[in-house]
Amino acid sequence: MVEEPTNIAAIEKTKHFNGVYHVLHGSLSPLHGVGPEQLRIANLIARVDAGNVDEVIVATNPTVEGEATSAYLSQQLKRVGVKVTRIAMASRWAAT
Repeated sequence: MVEEPTNIAAIEKTKHFNGVYHVLHGSLSPLHGVGPEQLRIANLIARVDAGNVDEVIVATNPTVEGEATSAYLSQQLKRVGVKVTRIAMASRWAAT
C-alpha cells in the first residue's frame, strides 16, 4: 500500500516485490482537511475483507502525515485480522 502512484516506481526498481499495489492517493492530514474519507482506505478494507489478502505492507512516506496514515491503517487492518508490516526505511541518523 502506497500513498501515490509515483511511489510504485521506486518499489518496482528493487525487483523484490511480487504482489499487488493499493494506492491511497494521499495521506491523512487533519490540518489540510484530509481524513480517512478522502483517501481510498475504504477500498483497501473492502479488498482485505473480500479475502485473498495475507499481508498488507504499508509503504507510506516518512513524514508526519505518512506515519499517522501508517498508524491509522495498521490499527484498522489488524481489526480485520490481516498481517500488517511496515516497509523498512534508512534512518537519517545512521552512522556514515
